[in-house]
Amino acid sequence: VGAFGINTTGVNTFDDVSDSDWFYSYVNSAAASGIVNGFNGSFSPNNNVTRQDAALMLYRAISLANKLGIGYTFFADEVDIAAYAAQEVSALAEIGIITGNDKNEFMPKSNLTRAEAAALISRAADYIEAH
Repeated sequence: VGAFGINTTGVNTFDDVSDSDWFYSYVNSAAASGIVNGFNGSFSPNNNVTRQDAALMLYRAISLANKLGIGYTFFADEVDIAAYAAQEVSALAEIGIITGNDKNEFMPKSNLTRAEAAALISRAADYIEAH
C-alpha cells in the first residue's frame, strides 16, 4: 500500500483486524482498493502468504495504475498454480516481476520470504513508475 501510493484510509472490513493493529489502515486500504479480499470475513494477519497469493495481490496493485494483459510465460510446475491466480502469475512473469528458480519452477504454494516480498514490491513499483 505504501509502496504504491495508495491512500491509507478505509473502513474495517475484517473481523480479525482491530483498529489498534499497526497494519489496520494498510489492510483496510488494500481491501478498499480491491487488492485483498480475505476469506469469510477474515484477513488472517498471522498467516504466511504463498507465492501465488502474493502474485495475485501484486497484479491487482499494478492494475490500479496500469492495465495488464494475460501473460504467456509458463512454469514447469504451472499445474500447481491455483486457477484463481494462474493468469495473474503468467502476466507478472511476462513483464519480469516474478521469476522461477533454476528449474523454471514458480513454487506457487511455497511461502513468500521477506526478501522475495521486498524484491517483488521493488520490481512492481519500478514497473508502475516506468509505465
